[in-house]
Amino acid sequence: LSGAFMMVPRTVWADMHGLDEGFFAYSEEMDLCYRIRKSGYRIAMDPRAEIIHLGGSGAPRAERTVMKVKSMMRFIRKHWSGVGSYFACWILWLQGLVRVLGGTVLRFIAPQKGRELVAAFKTIVVNPSSWRNG
Repeated sequence: LSGAFMMVPRTVWADMHGLDEGFFAYSEEMDLCYRIRKSGYRIAMDPRAEIIHLGGSGAPRAERTVMKVKSMMRFIRKHWSGVGSYFACWILWLQGLVRVLGGTVLRFIAPQKGRELVAAFKTIVVNPSSWRNG
């Protein structure tokens, strides 16, 4: 589920203590839904609902990518432990490596997109300490 538009009953929101402010961006809605479901409540989605996001701007793609991976690691470390957390870290790193390799190949077909993809995932592959601790 995307956190762009969510409706949560006030009592459930209070039980969950809202969003975890430890997430700077990304994955906070996944964390909230995980905690809601784990507490025995039901998550529902209406595919007919529409929302239009007007304006706004985000960080550059490379920066967003690192923030997303950091948030995923925070979620994993918060809810998983031991071996599961360890393997998830390596899976995220391998995903970054595969995308860097894919971006390198893509540079021959679509140079701009290839450069963006490589830049976005290069930090993840070259500097895992930038995201590993979430």
